[in-house]
Amino acid sequence: MDVYNWPIEHRENENKPEIIMILGAFESLHLGHYELFKLAKQLKNQNKNVQIACLLFKNKQNNNEKIFQLKTRIYTLEHLQVDKTIVINFDDNFKNIDPLKFINELKNLNVTTVIAGSDFKFGFNRQGNNQMLKQHFITHIIKEKKVNNNKISSTIIRQLIKEGNLDTTNNLLIEDYAFIVAVKDYKFDFPKNLIKLPAGIYFCNLVYKDIEYHGFIFINYQEKENQVVFLDLDEDILFFDELFIEVIKFFRNINHIAENKIFKSDLQEAMKFFKNNV
Repeated sequence: MDVYNWPIEHRENENKPEIIMILGAFESLHLGHYELFKLAKQLKNQNKNVQIACLLFKNKQNNNEKIFQLKTRIYTLEHLQVDKTIVINFDDNFKNIDPLKFINELKNLNVTTVIAGSDFKFGFNRQGNNQMLKQHFITHIIKEKKVNNNKISSTIIRQLIKEGNLDTTNNLLIEDYAFIVAVKDYKFDFPKNLIKLPAGIYFCNLVYKDIEYHGFIFINYQEKENQVVFLDLDEDILFFDELFIEVIKFFRNINHIAENKIFKSDLQEAMKFFKNNV
């Protein structure tokens, strides 16, 4: 997958493939979004010469809190077989872009087909909408996906993470909740501006240099460093420059200082879990 920054430089006489563009904010990538990517794959199967592209906001956040890091979302898009990802700096220039200018930028990329959710808006004062897109592209509008009569949205995902409800969160996401950190002496700080998990123990897949390990993380009740525990690490690695932590199951809350440590039972239950689930 190729990753570009918006706006992409246009070259004259460049041989560009036709593009199916998936539009959305994609602060998280959930099952509602999956319907957009599924349709894009179906359309590409009908014409192997087209490519699938996706816009991705780099820094859109709510109250200075992001749901996911950019890199973890890019990994998910790659797994979804997107050919091109275009990263947008969500600044005043983009928020206030004229809707027709946005459309012309898509045309310059040789976008012929767009896929969007029913509530997609763009441009200055959110004046651009799906009806406007239909005037310029083959346009597919995907209805919102609901679970128990509730619309799946990034707002819901955000709240579930704040509550530490990772089991429900993962059921709604395309891929399990994950983040990337540097780890020294098995201690780490939670990523800046990312919604922090509540204090507790969480079972995780731990990926370093394309090798997957298993273990758990201890999110500190106090404002101190958090800890990662490996169950199957063959050597003592004191520094991980980039550890991918995929949180696959919540184990227990930490609600007061007496619970704020790693117990032998945490280790035992984690080992039992992975023995039965790997």
